[in-house]
Amino acid sequence: MSIHFFSNRHPNRWLLILPALFVFMASIQAGHIGQIAAVSDSTRTDSTYKVYDRSYTFNIDCGNDLHYRSRGNEIKLPYYSPGFNYESATGYFVFVSFTDIVTSKNDTAHLAVVARKRVFDAGELNFGRDFNIGKKIDASLGLTRYFFSEKDKAAPNSDILWNLEYSMNFKFKYLREKIILDFDRGIERDMSIAFMTYRRYSFKDVFQFDDEIFLKPKFTLNLGTQNFYKISRASAGNKLTRFSFTSLNLSLVAGYTIGIFTLEPTLVWSKPMNLPVNAPATPIKYGLLSVYLDF
Repeated sequence: MSIHFFSNRHPNRWLLILPALFVFMASIQAGHIGQIAAVSDSTRTDSTYKVYDRSYTFNIDCGNDLHYRSRGNEIKLPYYSPGFNYESATGYFVFVSFTDIVTSKNDTAHLAVVARKRVFDAGELNFGRDFNIGKKIDASLGLTRYFFSEKDKAAPNSDILWNLEYSMNFKFKYLREKIILDFDRGIERDMSIAFMTYRRYSFKDVFQFDDEIFLKPKFTLNLGTQNFYKISRASAGNKLTRFSFTSLNLSLVAGYTIGIFTLEPTLVWSKPMNLPVNAPATPIKYGLLSVYLDF
């Protein structure tokens, strides 16, 4: 059974309501500012929501399909990505990670063969600062440099070299509203904005070991340009320069923390929009498993 959120005749008309709904939800919560615990929204551990403390975090992410801004390749590319994050007591952070795409020897697709030739297909160096804007807004500014194996086009974002990201997280009693601005620079240039709404549910001392189980459902609306995305690497004419809706994402993050150890599985359902004519527009479903050691 499939559920269709948008009509075929006017697929984007209803989406114009969603940014207004985002602002409306924020205004409803405006008089009820509260505090909830921190949880990461990306690979790098996000500590903007708590009192800063020096931390060292080792993590490894494993996924059954590699995506960038809800864009993948014509075949599924399972991967694993080890990383390390350091954050100072004043909010400055440095994060480094490597990604290895793992494919079967029986998979003869071109991208699968290319990915098997190298130990690591991509690398990432991210540095910046987390800071507060008053008592109601947490913010983060970071610059990322991407590295890719020579002539390796398996990663969906392999044409991007630099990313500048600024985010603001609005703290309310019942919900959190987050706005993320991204500027990409590489062979082409891209700009995107994401509107995220989520809530975190926490259950502590579940097994009486000073542990915690948490759940975080998220709704994200993404807009931007897609010059980085080429569904066919040989099709140089697929320049998606128009700023438009790119995806609607629903995800559920679950986790268990005990001591310095956190296990965090994530399920994602994504509805791509405004794709090239030769790209499949069916909803994407994929999973991610992250393990953290936080010192």
